[in-house]
Amino acid sequence: MQSINKRSGIAAGCAVMALAAAPLAGTATPADAATSYSVSITPDIKPGESFLGFPTGPTTRSVRFYSAASAQMKSISTHAVVRNLYSNALFYDTTASSTSSNIKSLTWTTPSKYQSGFGYKATMTSKFTTKSGSVATKSTSKQWVSPKV
Repeated sequence: MQSINKRSGIAAGCAVMALAAAPLAGTATPADAATSYSVSITPDIKPGESFLGFPTGPTTRSVRFYSAASAQMKSISTHAVVRNLYSNALFYDTTASSTSSNIKSLTWTTPSKYQSGFGYKATMTSKFTTKSGSVATKSTSKQWVSPKV
């Protein structure tokens, strides 16, 4: 009988320790604990067609830079750059930010003289600042060509 009481006392002690280690119902975890971040570059490329019987090459009409977080951010700051793939000439360079949001989107509308016959290298870096003040940085880049036919 004494060994049964001893075992149940040990089991009760373990249960109390397990409850003490578990978070209380209704308590919140930090907002940035499981936040995920994503960045993407999406060129809008119109496929080649035929004009008066002559083929035309694909054209890059615009480039969209998109940053998103799975939770509300204090701020998102995005720096987006588009360069000529071969000469490294600068086509587009801007920085923009948003506050109290979980998304930031920028779009570069390609001027007609740069829509075909060029290679493009787009890069972006987004800095996500959580409401608690921690900062996460995500970057990406993409290259493509819209040849002149």
